[in-house]
Amino acid sequence: MVSLLAGTLQGKALMNWSEMVYHLHNEGIHDLPKEAILLARGQTCFTRAFHYSNNAEGLQFHPELTRTMIQD
Repeated sequence: MVSLLAGTLQGKALMNWSEMVYHLHNEGIHDLPKEAILLARGQTCFTRAFHYSNNAEGLQFHPELTRTMIQD
């Protein structure tokens, strides 16, 4: 499934985010810990990327997938 993606101010400071991403799940992260930083949000799943602690990041999409891979 394709979803729109938007980086937050903190996320945009780290990288340029793709506007469309692929996800293959129905579950989502609804509540982040207070210390976590939301990096990107999506249209169908609010939390798409976050940073937590000194060395932990989470992605709720598949950055490795391309349109060609999905179509094949």
